[in-house]
Amino acid sequence: MDMREQEQLHIELFERCASTFSEAIYLSFSEGDKTNNVFGRKVKKHSNGGLSHLLGKAVSGLRCSALLSSEMLKTELSVLSTFNRLHVPLSVVVYGGGDSYISQIRQTGAILFRVSTIQELADWLLIAQVISEKCLTPVVIISEIAEDIEFELPNSKELKHWFGNPDDRIAEPIASQEMVLGSARRRMPAWLHIDQAVLVGANKEQKMKGLEKAAYREFEQKHYPSLIEETLQAYSILSGREQNSYESIGHRKPKNVLICTSINEDSKQDSSLQKLLDKKQTKLLHLKQLNPIPVFDEIIGSRVQKICVLEPISESKLQGQYFASFCTQDKYSSIYKENGWFVESPRLPSIEAALNHLIESESNSRSYWLDVPLLNTKSNFPKHEILLQQIKRDYPELEYVSVRSEPAQSGVSKVPTSVPGSIRKFTNQGPPYAKISRFFDDTFCLHEYAKDELIADPFQAYPVMPIATASFNDRREERELVPVFNPQLCKDIDELVLSCNYGALPSTLITVQTLIESGIKIARNQGEVVSQITPIVKKWVKASSSFIKKNRDDIRKAKDFLVPSIEHVLTKSKSDDEKRAILQNECELILGAIGETTTVIDQKLFIEQERRESGAGELFCLAVNPLACTGCGHCALVGDEPCMSMEPQELHNQELESAFQNFEVLPSTSEYSIKRLIENKDFDPFAALLLNSRLYHTYSASANVDMSQDETVFKYYLALIEFVGRPKLKSNIDGINTTIEKLNIGIKELLSNSLPVNQLDALMDVLGKHEESRVNMTQVFNEWGEEIKFSSIEKNKLERKLQVLEELKILRTLLDKGISGNGRPSCTIVLDNSLARLANYPFNPFTVPVLVSENEDTAALALGVCEGQMRHGLDQIRLKRRAELEASDSYSPSKHDTELVNLSWEDLSIDEQQSLAPVVLFATNDWLLNCNYSRLTELLQNPYPVKVFIIDKGIAPVEDLISQLHATSNSLWSLVTQRNTFITRATLD
Repeated sequence: MDMREQEQLHIELFERCASTFSEAIYLSFSEGDKTNNVFGRKVKKHSNGGLSHLLGKAVSGLRCSALLSSEMLKTELSVLSTFNRLHVPLSVVVYGGGDSYISQIRQTGAILFRVSTIQELADWLLIAQVISEKCLTPVVIISEIAEDIEFELPNSKELKHWFGNPDDRIAEPIASQEMVLGSARRRMPAWLHIDQAVLVGANKEQKMKGLEKAAYREFEQKHYPSLIEETLQAYSILSGREQNSYESIGHRKPKNVLICTSINEDSKQDSSLQKLLDKKQTKLLHLKQLNPIPVFDEIIGSRVQKICVLEPISESKLQGQYFASFCTQDKYSSIYKENGWFVESPRLPSIEAALNHLIESESNSRSYWLDVPLLNTKSNFPKHEILLQQIKRDYPELEYVSVRSEPAQSGVSKVPTSVPGSIRKFTNQGPPYAKISRFFDDTFCLHEYAKDELIADPFQAYPVMPIATASFNDRREERELVPVFNPQLCKDIDELVLSCNYGALPSTLITVQTLIESGIKIARNQGEVVSQITPIVKKWVKASSSFIKKNRDDIRKAKDFLVPSIEHVLTKSKSDDEKRAILQNECELILGAIGETTTVIDQKLFIEQERRESGAGELFCLAVNPLACTGCGHCALVGDEPCMSMEPQELHNQELESAFQNFEVLPSTSEYSIKRLIENKDFDPFAALLLNSRLYHTYSASANVDMSQDETVFKYYLALIEFVGRPKLKSNIDGINTTIEKLNIGIKELLSNSLPVNQLDALMDVLGKHEESRVNMTQVFNEWGEEIKFSSIEKNKLERKLQVLEELKILRTLLDKGISGNGRPSCTIVLDNSLARLANYPFNPFTVPVLVSENEDTAALALGVCEGQMRHGLDQIRLKRRAELEASDSYSPSKHDTELVNLSWEDLSIDEQQSLAPVVLFATNDWLLNCNYSRLTELLQNPYPVKVFIIDKGIAPVEDLISQLHATSNSLWSLVTQRNTFITRATLD
């Protein structure tokens, strides 16, 4: 069979099998997308984009599979590694010489099988997908089929049960997954999801990478054999065909075992092989399962004295793991030598520890980690100790598999003085890996304050970071000076707001009334009773405005005008002494909450606004974030007479912390004020955006001390996206609220229609038995029901309404609150490898979902993300449409189910299309000059809202600068011809 015939045979078989479960398949040739899988989902077939495209879809929770020739595989190995590192399921079939790449495939961490017949390929492809979803790693099948014969597949009903719906939630198959993902997860995890903002693909330093690999081996890969075995047994029962991970040939009671990862098929069938094996008392194990190596307990009995393993040399993180499992069992003690694994090159202390362990061991069959801690007995951080106890309970053997050259240190270099404000801003919802507080307790504190306590815990196996962890970064030790604010010198507010690239100068605009109402709210939240002051708040506001106009130059803090103005109001009031005392006490409580707030009385923002409309004047309030400030001094250069002065931090740290705590409880600048300032030609529009606290914190400074200009651009751009997207999100939520209200009315009508209104005389009799003014309706209905019969009700209709109502409420919560408490993120980011430094572990500066492209085709990856999010978006729009139909009593399953299933992007209204958050690709100019333009063109032609943001630093040798500018211009011109593609080029001054 020549290569072309082999390709065609594999394409036909692969399409038939993979189309039963996949939503996206990649192969070299396809006749079109006309297939639905067994769950009614359309199967999208791709011949471009490769595994990068599938990664974008699969990381979004879509089932994907690929058919690759050995030549195609050669260029996709790095992407396959990314699938494994990100714990994304995928099924891959390789044909045409895949044996040459066994070592490289194993190094990717993928589970690997080999088949030699068509029936085996069909069976193992169905098996592979289930194994992939249980183990959360890609599965590769090397196909060596040489003839075209018929094969059998289970029927649709059996396949549907075998695979299970990818959106269903399942119990975690292993303990470590339960720790990280919670007690239940989607069968196909949607790591990148608009409703679950985390950064996926964190960029780690060498030591953290080592911990990730160690954790992966001990907490994830360790479970693969049992998960594979249970899947093979289940499929054997389903298909009636026995499935095993290896073939056994040779002596029945061997003294020797020969384990082969590959053997010539003709030789295997030769009778001489059996004679040879019998003569040598040897058992040959020919593996179908090449990675991980299967467990051979049934073969290796007490008579076995030697084992020989024949396999390609590999430096994979999986190398040796399952052979090492033999070393821990006494019955194999005479067979195996001791093994030690390390992450960093061993130094003299490490070598000495390894030698001591070897000499002192009772058996030479132990395997261990050298200077890679997997379990600490105690921690200086109580919350982290809870995780240690959980690991010790579920993995007690870890206490014996790590050898240290020196004991773990018990002290810490420093401790966090307070919980970061970002933890208080975000709610602690979602799976454990997405919780920002959990990350702070178990990872960040150790990374920053007690590196000796860092261990390869289950979370280290996942390159995932929650949102905004860069905000934990404490820069106090990096600086000597801090800015001290003099509000009376503040003239250029917009320049001051934009002067700090590190997010250390949050600010807000609030009216006097809003400030006072905030003080009341804060006092009440602290358990104080504040009620008598409410009737005179407006008088207090009016008196404050008058005082401010007359004494503007004397005001530095809120108490400077609040105290004299309330004294003026109380003096003029006609209250008796008792009430006056109550009012004075309440005023003190309010002033205690907001009195120390630093305020600026600006001519345009307050005085002129107040002249136009009484009470409309806005105070500019600003604080210095003591953790985020680097002491760079940029803010002290703003204006002819700077309002910031740089002074020694030891003199002002406590003052800064107190002022910042007071500022954090203030409300943010209103949307109305932001819009007004954006339209003001004398005020920088980006500064207007950053006056809003939510917009200001859409991007935190990364771990770099010298924040680059591209990060400043990100901060502005993400704030703009958030500002533009927020009204659309609000409109979406309002529409859902309206539908929920209608559904509630419809459900009440259905229930009320069942009441026997023609037998109200019986109801009168029941009520007459009760003398109390209010009666319990449950008791009334029970008594009424004894005498009459209620009308029947449409059960299916009521169940449908209740079900869709519940689903709609869940969707509303996702949009309005989300797992962060701040609602659905405004976009999803695909970050090219040229900007991977912005994702350095453990500092995530983003507050939206992010996928970091490592070695993939970034444009193809972004396209896959677009299509993955489009599918989720369409599901939510289907839900809303169905709910609207149910609310209007227009829903007919026979008519509308088909319409909803076949709903596509083109069927959506403009409002529905705009309700979906865009995907933004961030890259540098270097990527634009070297990217695959066919993929970029395909991405821009994709109907889903996508934005490509290119950072051109303009840095090049003088002799190359002109040519680079020309190249950039030519790159942009080549995209101008694309329909529905808008291109703009701008400079950030």
